[in-house]
Amino acid sequence: MLTDQARRHVEAALMVLPTLAVFGVMLGDAPVAWRSAAAGVFFLVSPGLAVLAPARFRLEVELAMLLPTSIATTSLVSLVLFYAGVWTPMSTLACLAGLCALGVILSAARNLVAATAGDATSGLLAEADYGWGDVT
Repeated sequence: MLTDQARRHVEAALMVLPTLAVFGVMLGDAPVAWRSAAAGVFFLVSPGLAVLAPARFRLEVELAMLLPTSIATTSLVSLVLFYAGVWTPMSTLACLAGLCALGVILSAARNLVAATAGDATSGLLAEADYGWGDVT
């Protein structure tokens, strides 16, 4: 099982690395298979983590909400850009990359506040002595 600090490092990596990968394969004119794989990982993981990671849910809750949150966030950003009349694939990618950068910054700020406050639970919202069956 991951420690809280290791989990936060993995979350930050999953917000940053797919973003860099998808920009790299799109700007570097990579084969379609590489572009599809990078875009799939980016659109299905990174936007959801950008929203969920700063909130500090338990791992089980975060994993259950990751895919729907990513799809909803991607759809919302695409709709806003479409109705504003500025939608392009690269503008959507840039907005979502900015959201991921904001998620990393907010998560790091929350880690810093929790570390300086000496918080034993590291600020987890859903941290308690409940079992998984008590949550549902």
